[in-house]
This record gives sequence, C-alpha cells and structure tokens, in this order.
Amino acid sequence: IAVWTGRAAKDKARRAALLRAIADAPMHGLPQRAYDVDTLKINLRSVKSERDLGRIEVQMSKIFLDYARDIQTGVLPTSQIDSEIVRKVPLRSRTSLLATLVKSNPKSFMRALPPKSPEYARLMKAKMEFEKIVGRGGFGPRVAAQSLKPGASNQSEIQLRNRLIAMGYLKRNAVTSYDDRMRNAVAKFQRDHGLFTDGVAGARTMAAINTSAAARLSQIVVAMERERWTNMDRGKRHVWVNLTDFSAQIVDNGKVTFQTRSVIGKNQRDRRSPEF
Repeated sequence: IAVWTGRAAKDKARRAALLRAIADAPMHGLPQRAYDVDTLKINLRSVKSERDLGRIEVQMSKIFLDYARDIQTGVLPTSQIDSEIVRKVPLRSRTSLLATLVKSNPKSFMRALPPKSPEYARLMKAKMEFEKIVGRGGFGPRVAAQSLKPGASNQSEIQLRNRLIAMGYLKRNAVTSYDDRMRNAVAKFQRDHGLFTDGVAGARTMAAINTSAAARLSQIVVAMERERWTNMDRGKRHVWVNLTDFSAQIVDNGKVTFQTRSVIGKNQRDRRSPEF
C-alpha cells in the first residue's frame, strides 16, 4: 500500500507535510542535507513507471523514518559521544511510526514529533536569538585581560563594559571603571552561567564572558540534542539533577517543589558523577 506516492489527497498531504518538516529541520539543529531531499525532488519529477514510484515510496519512507528518529530521540547515539553515558535513549518503533502516520493528520503528526518539554522550547527560542546575534557579528571584541577586579580602570574595563552591554547584562553608559553597576552585571552573568556569584571577573568568569556567540550557539544545538535523548514521560514527580550547576530539584507536576545543592565528583576515572 502506497503511503507517499498515491494520487489521493491524503497522499499529497503526507508528501507536503514531510517536505515541510525537512525544510524546517535546521530550526531544530538537524542536518538537513542528510535527508537528501534534492535527490528526492529530482526523482519525483522524473517518474516514468510503477517501478520508479516504488523506488520513491521506499526513499520517502526512509527519509521519514530517519527524520522522525532524529527529531524524537537524537541524531547521535550517546555511546558515540562518550562511552560513560549509560542512559537508554527511548527509541520509537519504526513500524508504529509509519502505521500511526497513516491514521493521523500529517501536519499534526509532524508537529508532534519534537520534544514537548519547556526546556526544548526555550532552547529553540535561544537558538533563534543567537543566530541573529551571530549574524550581527556576535558580542564584539574579546576582553584582553584574563581577570579583572572592581575598582580598576583601564582599556580592559571598557572592553568588559561593552561586552556586558552586547550580551544584555548592562545598559549603555560611558563609565570606564569597574563600578557597582558593572559588578552587578557580572554577578547576574555568573548566576546565569552557574558560576560563583561574587561580581568579580576572575579567570573562569572571564573565560565564560569571552566565549563567542557562535560557540554559545553550538552549545545550544548540543543541548537540544541532549533534550532529544531524554524525550520521554518523566512522570508527575521526578528528581532532576543538574551536574553542571551543582543542583538537584524535585519536580511535581512541572513545578520545582524542592531544590538543593548537590555534590559532584571530579574528573578522575573513579570519582566522576555518572549520567543516568
């Protein structure tokens, strides 16, 4: 039974929905070229026999199944990234995917494939924002100093001020010294990036401040992939541990009801905190 290549309206709707979804793949940080839609379009225009239609039917099903798996549960296997990541990615049955598509509204089905977590939605929004920032040239010149302390006044303070303004942590001003406003801006940056919040631009803080917008964009795309690895029902109550910012939360019905600091291991083989 044809799913994609029939003449009926439902077949045309499935084709259109799949091509639209592939066109939107970059919004999710997915490798659009991997689905080879250009070759598919050429093949669609050059059909001369039932045999050609059969080949296209198989090609479209493969593209659909590859795309569905990528956007639901990730492009890369976790073991390919790090052999110590032991989580089990919730892969969906390919047969069930095709069977459910046939029974569903194609547009609605495609829209339901990506993760529905609030975090994934926030990452998509951040990705669009950082793409605009990168397009505008990023955050401007790096801060030359490796670290800075409040009270100082030199060219590096001006660079830090301009960098904080570009990142949205400080309003435009003509101050050339590391004053209280700049200290508060640095402290807010530190809180947002899981750093010790003291308002002092030490080596770790300065390295984070000097991270380019393009690098941040890449990190967002990686975070979206990690969200796809955990695209599953986490239950009405679950414990969420964030290794990066040393925190643990209890989440009830989508709301954090308890939060505490957590102890994280060291980058030594027998002292690393595992990912579950």
